[in-house]
Amino acid sequence: MNTLAQNNFIIAFNDINALLLQNQTLWRLRPFSESVSSWTKQYPAMTNKLLSLSTEAAEKIAQDNNQLTDFFKPYLPETCKQITQFTVDHQSQPSLEPRPTLSNHLAVGVPGRKWQQINHFTHALGEITPPIIEWCSGKAHLGRAIYHLHAQAVIGLEWDASLSHAGNQLSRKHRADVNILHHDVLSDLPTHCTKQSATYIGLHACGQLHIKLLTDAVKHQIGTVAISPCCYHKIYDDIYQPLSTPARQSSLHLDRNALHLTQEETVTAGARVQRLRQQEQSWRLGFELMRREITGETTYHPLPSTGKEIFTHRFEDFCYWAAEQCHLDQQQLKDFDNFERKGQAQRSKVIKLDLVRQLFRQPLEHWLVLDRALYMQENGYEVELSTFCDRTLTPRNTMIKAKRR
Repeated sequence: MNTLAQNNFIIAFNDINALLLQNQTLWRLRPFSESVSSWTKQYPAMTNKLLSLSTEAAEKIAQDNNQLTDFFKPYLPETCKQITQFTVDHQSQPSLEPRPTLSNHLAVGVPGRKWQQINHFTHALGEITPPIIEWCSGKAHLGRAIYHLHAQAVIGLEWDASLSHAGNQLSRKHRADVNILHHDVLSDLPTHCTKQSATYIGLHACGQLHIKLLTDAVKHQIGTVAISPCCYHKIYDDIYQPLSTPARQSSLHLDRNALHLTQEETVTAGARVQRLRQQEQSWRLGFELMRREITGETTYHPLPSTGKEIFTHRFEDFCYWAAEQCHLDQQQLKDFDNFERKGQAQRSKVIKLDLVRQLFRQPLEHWLVLDRALYMQENGYEVELSTFCDRTLTPRNTMIKAKRR
């Protein structure tokens, strides 16, 4: 497996930090919430080219990093060159060597894509020492894979009691020495989980949860850490609090919108999921246009998240719900068919203009990964960055492995 050498971390971080600082006008503002993106006048040819795309073409480009850089090369040549160089020089590739397959009976009840991720992650771990602590284990599908491949007992930490119970039943069924504790990892850890010989493992632990894993590992001088970070925007604070010295010294400040950009690359979803996602985007935009016309306001008013079921009904029903959320008189709602069409047209425009933001999602994620790597390095760990599977399986395919010196 190829890796990014430790002495290159700070060089890579400084390069990508400069890239993001120089191009903030291109990735900061969201076309979804802004009437006009500030860069459109600065790059008229690029804007016209974006708007000339079909919605389907724009959506296809958005899901391929190579197509993104190819599209923007004529308009942002130096930026695309830097992004491409960073990807080639610093983004390691997963091993193409054949790997032994874990027993299929372990995969029962695990979605196929998730099981493949577990399989690749488990084989990429290398040497690990007990006690092995699986962070945010859920039902400990990963823990049982680790037990069967590495012949090591695993302790899972999971705050959801029902998942803990179900996972322990599965462990008994599969005769795996995997014990899940009903425990919130954001609180103090059980004493037997803080031994210096321990290995902390987290596959796709969300923002604040994997930050706690890293800080607890440093606090207790844990021997080995292996994580694949996910959902960087799920943090306590409105503004991201960097971990490493270089990131804290940087003038780059990331809010939740910026952090969420790193999550916007997804693998192909099913047709129904895609259809509902498109419906949701169109309806939210259509209601926003109606709200602005009714109130005379020009600033975006975000609506809370809600279950997908509402998007299987009528646009009119969604508008009544949305009006209640933003304390708008429902009797003022009007012209539903017209605003539903306007929402569809606005979504098409947003998808196209948003491509320029998507160009920077991978550099932003690299910045965050390197912040974590540098933090562990500063605190006495030898750190290795690698990819454990192809991006088509999951875009969150980076493994940070840190071993205490």
